[in-house]
Amino acid sequence: MRNNIQAVSGLHRNKAKRNTKGAATARPYLYYPVAGLLLLLVMNFTGCTALDYTISAKNAYERGLYDDAVASGLKAAKGLPSYAPAWYWLGLSQLAKNQYYDALRSFQMVVNITGGRQAFDSHFQIACIHYKMEDWDKVISNATGALGLYKVNKHVEEYWNAKKDLGKIYAYLGWAYYHNGNYDKAINAFYNGLGHYCDDSDFDVPKESPPWVSQSCYCGRGFCYLKRMDYLAALSEFERALKIEPVHKTYLIKCLVGKGEVNFYQGKYAQALKCFNQAMENAPDNEVLCTIYKDKAFTYMGLGDKETALSLIKKAGEIDKNYEADKDLALLYYAAGDKQTAWKYRGGSGCAGVMIKPCQKGSANGVQITGFSENSPAQKAGLFAGDIITKIDNDPVSSVSGFVQKTKALVPGTTVSLTIIREEMEKTVSLQAGSAEPIMESDPLIANLTARSAWKTLPSGTSNNLTSAYFTDANTGYAVGGKGTIVKTTNGGESWSALPSGTSNGLFSVHFTDANTGYAAGDKGTIVKTTNGGESWSALPSGTSNSLHSVCFTDANTGYAAGDKGAILKTINGGASWTIQTPDTSVWLSSVFFADVNTGYAAGTNAGKKNVFKTSDGGAHWTAQMTSGAMEIFTSIVFTDPHTGYLVGDEGLIEKTVNGGADWIIQSSGLAEWINSVCFTDARTGYAVGSDGVILKTTDGGSNWVINQTPGASYNLDDVFFPDAKTGYAVGSNGTILKMK
Repeated sequence: MRNNIQAVSGLHRNKAKRNTKGAATARPYLYYPVAGLLLLLVMNFTGCTALDYTISAKNAYERGLYDDAVASGLKAAKGLPSYAPAWYWLGLSQLAKNQYYDALRSFQMVVNITGGRQAFDSHFQIACIHYKMEDWDKVISNATGALGLYKVNKHVEEYWNAKKDLGKIYAYLGWAYYHNGNYDKAINAFYNGLGHYCDDSDFDVPKESPPWVSQSCYCGRGFCYLKRMDYLAALSEFERALKIEPVHKTYLIKCLVGKGEVNFYQGKYAQALKCFNQAMENAPDNEVLCTIYKDKAFTYMGLGDKETALSLIKKAGEIDKNYEADKDLALLYYAAGDKQTAWKYRGGSGCAGVMIKPCQKGSANGVQITGFSENSPAQKAGLFAGDIITKIDNDPVSSVSGFVQKTKALVPGTTVSLTIIREEMEKTVSLQAGSAEPIMESDPLIANLTARSAWKTLPSGTSNNLTSAYFTDANTGYAVGGKGTIVKTTNGGESWSALPSGTSNGLFSVHFTDANTGYAAGDKGTIVKTTNGGESWSALPSGTSNSLHSVCFTDANTGYAAGDKGAILKTINGGASWTIQTPDTSVWLSSVFFADVNTGYAAGTNAGKKNVFKTSDGGAHWTAQMTSGAMEIFTSIVFTDPHTGYLVGDEGLIEKTVNGGADWIIQSSGLAEWINSVCFTDARTGYAVGSDGVILKTTDGGSNWVINQTPGASYNLDDVFFPDAKTGYAVGSNGTILKMK
């Protein structure tokens, strides 16, 4: 969600207490020997005026007489422009009067003049002011400047008590990185701010920082993990922040909003609403209230209350006149299925699929392309990053908002002429406008709602658990399950008929090699085969009594099955006979998959041992592979090519390899639910299903997984299968069959 709540700025502290050191404070020229020498020379001609005014400014500031402090500071700085303490006390006094730009100039003078302790403080004050102004790059540069000074000077006496400010500086630095979208650096900065020692840091940050620093850092880490969709980690950080006493009101609100957003994105709308209501009770101003009203609006939409959702957006607009409600109204109406009204509020259904920024180079005035969305119409038209768009159908483009409005108003499929500047040369490109529907459906605020409506329940005709599905084309498919259940559809799942399997043993996996020939494997070593599209099934001699949880074939004759006690079976004659291999009798294998005729993988369960096995010679030999941990339970394995594969398992576990299983990297699902099955429709698009009806989707090769159907259903999903890129089926407990199209 769009969180506009900012961290506490704390723009000026009582620096006098920090810098009071006997005679050094009474006589600043003793505190800065070089500047003091210059001052002593000037004193012969000025009658100590600059020194007197500096002391006067300091004393007035400490007594809260900021007008007097500014007046004295200005006279001191004018009398001796190279004297850093004069600028320093002037800067603090200007800051106390909210004269931010004047204060910036004064603190910058300190930084330019000296590398002493007041330069450290001035860097920090500059960072705080730019934080208030939301200039994140300058926050980063000045916060790192202060840290750099400490690193060089931490053994110098005047820096000894600067250590206690490091936590605050890291907190501001972390939030600046967060707002810039650099979540790795933000997490690292927050980690340092909490008083930990990182391998890439030379700072020993004190743990006696004020409580708000720790709250800020835990809260910031929570929002970083939230952006990464690591919901469990995010929730943990928010909870840790709220346990610190006393809880700062700003971070109380931020953490409650964060917890609400975690629940919202997981589809736990009632819990989300509770958190947002608690945050609203403590909201200090209209800007924060506006944010919470918007969050609550989308939460009520998730609960199916469209009217309340729309009324809350109206309230948000009433309390914050700067809030532009049209975008959120467009999303709400789109989620409700009212596309016509959604396009009205959006300004049209067209899009160009570009990221842009204002640009003026010489006589070229327009917008410059900085990136492209997925399946971008502009990219298909031959545009490149760096191109400057100056006209649409000879209509000048003068601003980002103007370009966006014009492209939104385009009718999808229509062609317009773009005038661009590339390498200082003007040219014309034809662009076919795209549809905004994919943009709307992927917006995180309504992705769960639109995805939920994309999956519909089909009548399976059975109440037995269904554990595996396979489709030979978009319309013809099979599902198998408990008590020897086999059901078939020939009309895309609209109706299913029961087939005689010839066994009462549970069936756990099904695979077809062509439209007529298929295999199912299950309990007590059961393997059955059909050669007539499922009309009849015959038992095959597996040679084992171990339950078989997975079956797959690489061609019409060569197939594999895997199951309990490490059993891996292979046939080279269409199942007429099977040979048994057992790489590890203590492993219960739940999934077997072949990326090509020679390269195959099997995965399963065995606490404390390697749970993945690989063959590179068509199953003749299997070797154990390392995974990212020891206590993992794997339920499904799939590869998109011989090198790139995915594992899923217990407690939201998803892992990926890009080197044929030599290394496995954990990917965040953000869930605690078991994931039972995973499949990919292409190298980038994949789906995973699991307990409580959860469905996840990735469109970037597993880097990010979004909830396609929220957990909380009364059924578990055990398998997912896509016969083509747009049509998918999921099966599970109590005869559940879902279809996405």
